[in-house]
Amino acid sequence: MPTPGESLPTPFAPQGGADKPPPPGTVVANGTVHVVQSMTLSPAVAGRIASVRVDAGSTVKKGDILVELDAERPKLELERARARFQSLAEKHQMLGQLVKTGNASTTEAKAAEMEYRVAQADLQLAELALQGTRIVAPMDGTITNWNVQVGQYVAVGQSLGTVADLRRVLALVSLPPQEVNKLAVGRRCQIKLESLGETYQGAVGRIEPTITQSGTINVYVTIDPPEKGDSPRVGSSMRVTFTAKTPPD
Repeated sequence: MPTPGESLPTPFAPQGGADKPPPPGTVVANGTVHVVQSMTLSPAVAGRIASVRVDAGSTVKKGDILVELDAERPKLELERARARFQSLAEKHQMLGQLVKTGNASTTEAKAAEMEYRVAQADLQLAELALQGTRIVAPMDGTITNWNVQVGQYVAVGQSLGTVADLRRVLALVSLPPQEVNKLAVGRRCQIKLESLGETYQGAVGRIEPTITQSGTINVYVTIDPPEKGDSPRVGSSMRVTFTAKTPPD
């Protein structure tokens, strides 16, 4: 979704066509389609990609495994952490009993407890590292901007692609303040896809409270899901016709 304050790549269109003004009581502007929700896919641990289960354009469900990193080393580290934890847990328990019978000092017991707690934390970290070798879909959606290959080494936080909900889209338009004053959140509007001539319905969802560097205000238009067919494609150019507020007498 576009960031607050972002201006449109297409300019404000004050006319309804090349030679005719917009219909009375309306505001007309060009807009661009954006997704309402998308999330970047990135690994929580570094490693080499062992398998890729999806391609660009794949539809996924939340929790689906998308990429698996080589897990051999994390598995060995988990086994080592688990063995150390079990050993220190037994030592901690034994010294606790010996302190009660007077056969061990409290200093020894406290030291063993600290070792036990550190080993417990190390075990939890090793478990998280192994879990991190599986990159899963954080939401339902479609994979986009996907550039992942088996054998590729990836770093923590490196962007592998995006998952976006392409069913929920909006149009972003940029208008002069005097035109925005004619609008209100919830006002209905008509959205026409310039390239195909398809028409959608929508409403003003949000109006930015600030003015961009170009002197315009961004208006976010929620596009109703069509009864038939797909939602407009992200990046498409749209022409939005707003119903203006009735001026006071």
